[in-house]
Parts: sequence; C-alpha cells; structure tokens
Amino acid sequence: MKLHISLALSTILVTTLNANNDYDLMSTLTLEELMDIPISTSTGTAKPLSLAPSIATVITDRDIAHSSARTLNEILEKVPGLHLYPSSAQYQTLQYDIRGIHTKYNPQIMILMNGTSTQTLKIAAPNTHLDLPLSAVKRIEIVRGPGSVLYGANAYSGVINIITKDAEYFSGSIESGIRYGSFNSGEVWLNHGDIKDNFSYSFNLSASSSDGDDGRIFQTDFQKILDTALPFGTSASLSPGTINSEFKKYNFNLFIERKNLKINIWANAIRDGGTGTGIANALDPKGTFSNERIHADTYYTQKLNDEIKLEHKLALSYNKTKSFLHIFPAGTTLPIGTDGNFGGQPVGGVVTFSDGYIGTPGDIEKTISYKSTLLTNRYENHMVRISGGFSFGKFEAIENKNFGPDVINGTEGIVNGTLTNGRGLNNTIYMPDVNRKVFFISVQDEWQFSPNWELTTGVRYDYFSDTDYTVNPRLALVWQTSNTLTTKLLYGSAFRAPSLIELYVKNNPVGIGNIDVEPEKIDTLELAFDYYPTDKLRGVIDFYYYKAKDLIDAKGVSLDNVGEQTGYGVELEVNYQPIKELTLKADYAYRYTKDETTNQEVTDAPKNLAHAELDWSFSRDLYTNVELFWIADMKRAIGDTREKIDNYSITNASISYRTKNNITLNISARNIFDKKIYEPSPSQGALGELDDYQMQGRYAFMEVKYIF
Repeated sequence: MKLHISLALSTILVTTLNANNDYDLMSTLTLEELMDIPISTSTGTAKPLSLAPSIATVITDRDIAHSSARTLNEILEKVPGLHLYPSSAQYQTLQYDIRGIHTKYNPQIMILMNGTSTQTLKIAAPNTHLDLPLSAVKRIEIVRGPGSVLYGANAYSGVINIITKDAEYFSGSIESGIRYGSFNSGEVWLNHGDIKDNFSYSFNLSASSSDGDDGRIFQTDFQKILDTALPFGTSASLSPGTINSEFKKYNFNLFIERKNLKINIWANAIRDGGTGTGIANALDPKGTFSNERIHADTYYTQKLNDEIKLEHKLALSYNKTKSFLHIFPAGTTLPIGTDGNFGGQPVGGVVTFSDGYIGTPGDIEKTISYKSTLLTNRYENHMVRISGGFSFGKFEAIENKNFGPDVINGTEGIVNGTLTNGRGLNNTIYMPDVNRKVFFISVQDEWQFSPNWELTTGVRYDYFSDTDYTVNPRLALVWQTSNTLTTKLLYGSAFRAPSLIELYVKNNPVGIGNIDVEPEKIDTLELAFDYYPTDKLRGVIDFYYYKAKDLIDAKGVSLDNVGEQTGYGVELEVNYQPIKELTLKADYAYRYTKDETTNQEVTDAPKNLAHAELDWSFSRDLYTNVELFWIADMKRAIGDTREKIDNYSITNASISYRTKNNITLNISARNIFDKKIYEPSPSQGALGELDDYQMQGRYAFMEVKYIF
C-alpha cells in the first residue's frame, strides 16, 4: 500500500481548490425526500420508492458516506431480511441469503451494474468475490422478491442494481481519497465527471488491498477430519491455522454520453486472492485465485414521437478466472478411484500426494447480448413496455492437476506436484467447452386505472439452448389508500436456469452435471403497507410467502431437480426523524423456511435479523453514525452433532468532519468490541465436523477525501 498512499497524497497536495458547493453528502434526507427517491429497478421506468410495485430498499450516496461500510457486501448488510455469510466453495465469496434462500454460488440473486447483468456463465452467479468498492457508487436499488419478468434468469430471490456516479453528479469536480486501516488494508481512488454542451463523461479508478485478519483461526479443517477418520496415520492438516483472506483489487468505470448515445465501460480485477478456508475446507495458505472482467455496453435511444420511444442495448463482456489450489495439503494420503479422483469408485488404491492434491481450475467466458425495448404511453393511463433480445455465451475451461482420469489411477503409491494440462484430455478436464444461447421476449403494462390505483402486469418467455424454456408472469396492485398510507399486493414468478457447471461438470467427486436438469422455479406472494403518519415518522411492514420447486441438488453423485422449499415471513422498517439532523432507523425480519423434501427447517438460515442505526449531524460539517446488527436462530442440519450456533450482535461506528477547504476526514470501526463471531460451516456427516467459520474481528480505519 506504500505506493498507493504516496500517489493519493500527491493527488491531494498538488491540486487547487475548486469546491462544488452543491456537493454535500454531510446533510441527510428528510423522510419525504426518502419516499420520493426514484427507483427504476422495479419496472424499468422511474417511480417514487413508496409507489414502486415491489418491496424495495434504496441506499443513497449519503447512506454510503455516513456509514462505516466501504464495500458492496458491507453496505448490503443494511437491507432488511438480507444476510451475508461465507460460502463453502467460492474462496472469499459471501452467500447472499434473502428470505432464507441461499446456495453456495449465489445463482439465485441478480446483481446489475447500471442495469446490466454481472452474472457469469459457469456458475450463473455475479462476481460477488470482487466485492466492489463504494467510492464510485451513487445509489444502490435492492428489490426483494422475484424480478424475472424484467431481468430473466436468476432474478429469483432478489435484484441488486448498482448505479455509479455520473457526470451530473460531479459537475466538473474531482474526488480523490485514501483510506488505511487494520490488517494493512487500504484503498485509493479518483473520480471525475463533467458536462460540455451535448457531451458528458465520468470515470472512477480505484485500487485496494488487505493482508487479511490473521486472528481468524480455523481450528478443525477437512484434512484434520481425514487424518482422524482414515486409517492411514497421516497428520497433514494445517489446522489450526489462519483463514487466508488477503487480496488486491482494482476497479475502473467509464461512462460517456452524447445526445441519444450512452457508452458504459467497466473493468475489475482481483489478484493474489486468498482461498479462505480452502476450496475443500482444507486450509491452503499458499493457494491463490485471480479474476478479471471487462464489460462494455452501448445504449441508444430513439424517440419516434411524443408517445413512442425505442431503446437499444448492445453489451460485450469478457471474464477470466485463474487459480492455484492445494485442494488437500502436502503429505495427504487418500483413497483414489480408478478414475483418478478422491472418492472415486471403484477404489484403485491409496495414494500419498507429497506436494499436495493440486488443481488449477480456471475459465474464459465471452458473452455478447442485445436487447431492444419499445416504450409507449399512447394508450390513456397506460405505460406499455415490450422488450426482446438474445445473448450468446462461450465458455472455455482451463485446468492443470495431478489427479483425475488419464493422470493417475490409484496404483501409483506416491504422486508429486507435477501437473498435467487437462486441455486436450477430454476425460480429465473438469468441464468441456460449451456455448449457450438465450432468447427472450417480455411485455409489461403499468395501468393507472384511477387516481389512487395502479396495476402492473407482465409476462416473459425465455428460451435456453441447453435447457428448458420458462414463462414467468407478474401482477402488482398499488393503492394509495390515503394521504399517509400506501398498500401493495404483489405476485411474481421467477426462475433460475441451471448453470453450466450444473449441466456439464465431470471428474468431480462432489457432484456430476446432468444435462437433463430443468430450471428452478419460484412463486411469491407479498402484501405491504407503507405508512407515513407525520413528516417525522415512516413505517413499512411487508408479509411474504413463497414456494420454490425443482431445486437443483445432488441425487447420489449426479445433480438433479430434487428439492422443494417454502418460506414465509415479515419484514418491518421504522424511520424516525425528530429533527432533520437526527435520524433513527430500525428494521426487523422474521423468516421461516422449510425444506419440503426433508420436512425440516432450512439449515444455516437465521430466523431473526435486526438492525438499528443512529445518524446524527452535529453541524453542517460534522456527523456520526452508529449501527447495531443482531443475527439469531440458525439451525443445524439433521445429524450435525456440533453445538448450537450462537446468536451474535455487531456494533459499527463512524465519525466524519469536513474542513473549510473541503477535505473530509473519517474515522470508522466495524465490530468495535472485537467479538469472536462464527457463521456455520457445512456438515460433514459421519466423518466428523468442521470448525465453524470465524468472521473478521475489529476493523478500524482512517479516510481522507478531497473534492476539488
């Protein structure tokens, strides 16, 4: 970080002051302003938050500036009913649990950047392990519930739309900043944008890194379980040991607009990322992964007349992932099947891997997509949206390893770290090269059939070249019941298409792909009341019920549609603003989720979530923010003999001061009391049980930001 720090300080010191007086993040929004914040993620057209036909949350630039959160994952913890915790399979990725719906790769949630999907082909999930910094973010819109009518596959349990700062936001100003804190972590960034005649532009450039919290200890990993359970007398385990959570991240975003044409380019990368607890929950302190993604889209608008508008969007994306993984550490001794894999049947023999059981899975993905949308209000009190398009994706697997078919067969006795390239060895590579084509058409109508009633209806058809088609409808009724109350009744259907890995993965003892797997489906019913009795108090309560079917899970070794899940719950939000300078917020979510296949509650999904926040501006230039999170009642799997998962609470705080020459100083701390907090790891059954995942300890930092 020394280079980053010197660059940032140079930027701050050599510039001249040209402060934009309208650029004021120190102030807070009134409750009326909050209700009138426009949100477009619900329907594709801007609507006030209180009238949007969805259960939605908007996180503003002020929320971001006042909070101690500095990454996407940290700020999303504010969303009612959303819980984030470590994935067991994706390095440092967190699982996004909305209303008890979660899987280790996050394919059930759609994350958009300025309205464009960030999903990958292999696991049908967003690049959540990049955990975008918030220095470039203007607003985040979160819709809890289905969104497939607008966004298609994987807008299943929720949609998150990240909207970056634009030229109008900066109006010629430049923002530079630096942050440094615990675990030798830090970030530097530079933002700028301007408008000149019919041309505007904005960009963000940032770099961040961390050595990770070396106080996060994994006491019992999977290798220790194998050392004990298998009769080979090994002691290869590296536990207890530190969870490997270091990283280096880079982000760039450029937005250009001229008349009716918009061009958006963003790129992000992670280098030397630690593997967390290890890809197989066996500690891997030397393992690394990297990822880079480049995306570009063009957006062109044609206004045919006062009643009809056409929108065209063409997008290109490139995604590359590389890794070097000690799946099991040096000295491990494992029963190896004749197919060369641990756990393969029949067993070929017992093999000691002197340098470790090593794999380097990676991939290259290339995608092109096009969408055309017609918007018309020519019919009185109707806004009709008709959209259609396609995407074409190409996936190429990359892998070198010292196990698997055509590499070993279990009779070798000892295998060293020499790796074999799986390209060209069809029986060895973990996946073949695959193409995917998708076509869709959707229709939506927003009908204001009386001054206080609006009905939104829609339906979408999606066709996938490698799996089944789906049809998904939506129906939303919004009633302005009175001047102080809005009532919403919502129904939506959504789907999650099988990922490529679920269709085609092979040479994997955990699960084998199945080309006959069908899309997962969900139907959700919601009832919400948005109550605004005074200009100082606002309350929102929503009730939901969903039924998810055809869930994809292992059936023996092969994957199949074997699961069904139901859930219901209530989410409550209260905002109280006795004076404009002081805002008190609280939210609570009760969630009950049931696995209909086992007739048991869904494991690892907390039943109770709560969040409270105090935001206080002492003056125009000084504010503080304090947050408290409470997570409770997570259920273990049947047969899991470990003790009950402890409930826990976390306190975060932030204080900021803006000087007369427009420099903002911020001091923040997360998990102030340095509590040892654990999230559940997966049950290993009869072999033994892992240690739960220890979460990050106290993280404190100082930040300097300069607007000129």
